[in-house]
Amino acid sequence: MKNTLETRLGIFVALVVIAAVLILETLGGIDLFQRGYYVAALFDNVQDLKVGDRVKMAGVEIGRVHGIELTNNKVLVSMKLKEGAQVRTDSIARVLFTGLMGQNYVAISFGSPTAPLAARENTFLATAEQPDLAAIMQKMDNVASGVENLNRSFTGEKI
Repeated sequence: MKNTLETRLGIFVALVVIAAVLILETLGGIDLFQRGYYVAALFDNVQDLKVGDRVKMAGVEIGRVHGIELTNNKVLVSMKLKEGAQVRTDSIARVLFTGLMGQNYVAISFGSPTAPLAARENTFLATAEQPDLAAIMQKMDNVASGVENLNRSFTGEKI
């Protein structure tokens, strides 16, 4: 009887561990079993990018953000790319967002066809910064205030 209980408990624990690994693999964006290689990029601002966010090339997912850390007044982003992703040495990485919720991702350009493929480890990509959404909204607010003041001056109100 005791042996049967231990066997059942062992099977249950094994199933829980397998389920946890599968959940992390599918929902968490963690690629435990996928082969690939790492590249990195230094950004001034990653606009709320998170570990596990997608890395895309021409809209196709080619990897995930593996790590984010501050280093020398920059943000170092390491990315794990799928084995078949052909990133070139002159490819450019940008942090972009999709949808109204602002889901961030890293977009990598193709680069020129004549440029060599990036080395498979420890390659740093060039970056291009996108304007921060908050800064754009602030500028739009300033423009709206200016238009409102201009409208008041035409209607005879004192500014």
